[in-house]
Amino acid sequence: MVVLGGWVLADAAATAAAYAFCRTVGAKPMPLGPMANSHGLEAIGVLPSHARYGYAHMLDGDAKALLVSNLDPAVDPVVAQHLRKLELLVVHTAFLTDTARQADVVLPAATGYEKDGTVVNLEGRTLPVRAAPVDAGEAVDLTGVVKALGEALGTRLEGRSTRSARRWLKKAVGIDLEALPDLGAMLPAKRAGRPKTATVTPTAAPAAARGGLRVPTMARPEVLDRNPHLRAAVGGLKLRLHPADAARAGVHHGDVVTVPVDRVRRTLVVQVVETVPEGYPTVPATADEPVGPAHVDLAKVAVERRALEVA
Repeated sequence: MVVLGGWVLADAAATAAAYAFCRTVGAKPMPLGPMANSHGLEAIGVLPSHARYGYAHMLDGDAKALLVSNLDPAVDPVVAQHLRKLELLVVHTAFLTDTARQADVVLPAATGYEKDGTVVNLEGRTLPVRAAPVDAGEAVDLTGVVKALGEALGTRLEGRSTRSARRWLKKAVGIDLEALPDLGAMLPAKRAGRPKTATVTPTAAPAAARGGLRVPTMARPEVLDRNPHLRAAVGGLKLRLHPADAARAGVHHGDVVTVPVDRVRRTLVVQVVETVPEGYPTVPATADEPVGPAHVDLAKVAVERRALEVA
């Protein structure tokens, strides 16, 4: 078995080379995608991308209205400016985010615990997700929003219910999700969307020129500020630096700083550790960003609070 992390998956040539290696030696590849259910998304043709830059590109056209579900693109000031130009912004979310504050209409979203669905694990096995027996109030899954949108437009849209979505997915991935057993079912190999290149010359690791890495974290950035118990336990999201990088940037262990990560400013707590390679600071990935290389601009780091003030 060969486990492929974000460093490999961020580069198409490196990914193809890894799969070619697996075929040559008879190993099974297990790609660690950038977020939950990445395997399932790839199976239906939705590939990882830098969502924040995608929003700005999409809004450069003649769009007059936008529906955003469970994402917060307005944390990027450039995207926020584009959103303000829309005639109608509808946000479907479980939390009052920056994007929701700009919205004309906010629709309450069901959380992952309150909806039925499926998820594809690293093995390529499709597993059922069943809602917990809780009262979600007026909150609905995106399928409920699609249903209401279809009714408003006078048409029946695909994905208007869990059953409708499963019918579409049966055509797309070849699995009857209505009868999915508790142990799940394997995606057909021909549907897995894996690279077919037999041989490839790998390119240099992209992070070498970018100077940083987004890493996975169990303390999810999008919920940390809404969970005081979790924040007290982990002490905030970390910017992990080698001592030499910290000295050059003029920051100390425990400082609260803001730093541009791929041009988007993040507020993080400095953690100085010798286990991080010099020149490669790490930051936690957010829900709409892939794990892997990132440009962490230490030349523009700004100290919000010194460690002594925090203590």
